[in-house]
Amino acid sequence: GSIKVSSLYLPPNEAWCRADFDLLLATLGDKFIVGGDFNAKHQWWGNSRSCRRGRCLQEAIASTTCQVLATGEPTFYSYNTRLNPSALDFFIVNRIALNRLTVETKYELASDHLPVVATLHHAPQYNPKREYILPPG
Repeated sequence: GSIKVSSLYLPPNEAWCRADFDLLLATLGDKFIVGGDFNAKHQWWGNSRSCRRGRCLQEAIASTTCQVLATGEPTFYSYNTRLNPSALDFFIVNRIALNRLTVETKYELASDHLPVVATLHHAPQYNPKREYILPPG
């Protein structure tokens, strides 16, 4: 079947609660990959500490069949040197085997976030109909 692929950005100054994340994950459908800047910290995707938004997102993910796809490494390096690097950019997948996906951080700092790339290793299921002009053999 088809896979929905989405990207998102959640601004850090907007409040997101568990119900918001439940609705987001339900809206994405049955089989999806969503990635982006969640502005949420949690140990599940590589932070040493959790924030309220991160705990709400983790609880929403844990209540579904979704899984987190992350490098476990920081993706955000603030221009404010008093802030520690953190993992804010990652993917959430549903009903896609993690062994068919790889994720990597690209160390190309054109902003305060590093790009994160997910690759789906998928051979299309295609069985062409064979037609013969002459009988096989």
